[in-house]
Amino acid sequence: MTKKMIGNHQGKPFLKWVGGKSQLLNYIERKMPDLKGYTYIEPFVGGGAVLWHVLNTFPPKRIIINDLNPTLITAYKIVRDRTDDLIEEMKKIHETYASCKCLEEKKDYYLFSRERFNKTGLCELEKTALFIFLNKTSYNGLFRVNTKGAFNSPFGKYTNPLICDESTLRNDAKLLKDNNIQIVQGDFSRTSQYVDENTFVYLDPPYKPLSITARFTSYNTTGFDDEEHRRLKNFCDEINNRHGCFLLSNSDTMQCSPPDPFFDDLYSEYHIERVEAPRRINCKGDGRGKITEILVTNVDK
Repeated sequence: MTKKMIGNHQGKPFLKWVGGKSQLLNYIERKMPDLKGYTYIEPFVGGGAVLWHVLNTFPPKRIIINDLNPTLITAYKIVRDRTDDLIEEMKKIHETYASCKCLEEKKDYYLFSRERFNKTGLCELEKTALFIFLNKTSYNGLFRVNTKGAFNSPFGKYTNPLICDESTLRNDAKLLKDNNIQIVQGDFSRTSQYVDENTFVYLDPPYKPLSITARFTSYNTTGFDDEEHRRLKNFCDEINNRHGCFLLSNSDTMQCSPPDPFFDDLYSEYHIERVEAPRRINCKGDGRGKITEILVTNVDK
């Protein structure tokens, strides 16, 4: 794939995101077709590690990003459209956090901000600023909500986090604007209207947990269960039937005890590759290490 470097405006995730794909970019890139002339779609954009990599190196002719999380999608729009206002707001939050004299005071400010974030009626700018602050200071950047939809991730005990990353926000805003990226919010299936034979779709859904204790998070009140994974497989079939290309990443359930061939059976007619990836969340230090994930595609490279 021919790479094209985009000046000094290198984009990267402005959020920490559980399951982000920064460690798998080399694997993912090798599975992509040449995106020149393609429409690139991410129905689960998350922190956007793959999006920014694509923009930095080989931007397609058209890009559409989507996510079910309305706060996340609003954040992308605010970064793009109100960059200066957001940076000003983030600097104020940073000054307040930095002025806290001890970790306990920082935790109090975090909990106060979390409570405010969960209130209704906040303007989109303040909501986004609080969202980024909580993301930078919560435990591992975890975005978790309870059954009522309230953000409830615990404090991360960070003494000096980079709350306002001005250069990243400005670079990301420029890339979002210059590439005229279409930002939509909703179920992954709504992006099907953009799929044709000149489309590449990268799918990074909430992963199927490898154990009961691995169910550490829910990004929305409904979750993403086995039936959702089957529905997503039908979506991949739809892409394939339209002669579009797709690449999907997920957990390798064959690592379960006993091994579970859920995805091997579900995607048996497509190409499945296992790749090594680091564990991203575990409360015990010895629980972090190398595991395998799967990449599923209808492109035989």
